[in-house]
Amino acid sequence: MNGLEKQEKLVAEAQKALVQAQAGERQEAIDVVTAEQTARTVKLRELQSRLKRMNSERESLRMELKNLGACYAETEVFKLIQSRNYRLTPQTFANAMAGLPYIGWRQSLKRCAKIPLRLKPSGLYCVFDAVRYILNRVPYPLAKNDPLELFEKGISTLPKRDNYEFAQKYLLENWLHLKKALTNTWYSRIGRDELPYRITAAFEESMRHPPTVLERLLEEKENQ
Repeated sequence: MNGLEKQEKLVAEAQKALVQAQAGERQEAIDVVTAEQTARTVKLRELQSRLKRMNSERESLRMELKNLGACYAETEVFKLIQSRNYRLTPQTFANAMAGLPYIGWRQSLKRCAKIPLRLKPSGLYCVFDAVRYILNRVPYPLAKNDPLELFEKGISTLPKRDNYEFAQKYLLENWLHLKKALTNTWYSRIGRDELPYRITAAFEESMRHPPTVLERLLEEKENQ
């Protein structure tokens, strides 16, 4: 039982005592108990006021700590992005951010790297990784390359690893969507670093809207 609860109990006891004194019609007792009840009530209000003030200060400190933690976390994420010692992947980001803001991103990354990864990358990320891999091997300037020829060759030469093998099969099965994504993004003056993100986003958007029967028919004729 804390101090506030004890004082509330004392006030309640004084109120019961006052009722009993009033029932006995003993004025002297009534005066004594009334004075005691008043004193206890005043002290209770002081404790309540102090508790309210302390709770307000605690909340203010909590918000300040939260804001400082967010600022520190943002700084650490920026340092991770600027670092050239690690390849930026969803797993890298997840491991680096897991301990923020309580420890730095490097320490978090080292600790979390020891934990076995049970989840595989999403299909869309595999597509993005494959698109980025292909684009990283294209000579400058990009605009002078035919995107369809470039990706037809690039998909066939992807490394024989799990993520790339999945992306290779997936992109070939959905070539019509990739073709549409390339057509909509290739000549739109997008920076080289941003292009794989835009192509992947356009590919995903196209996948959400299956081609019409006419589009499929024209595609089949074109490939004959």
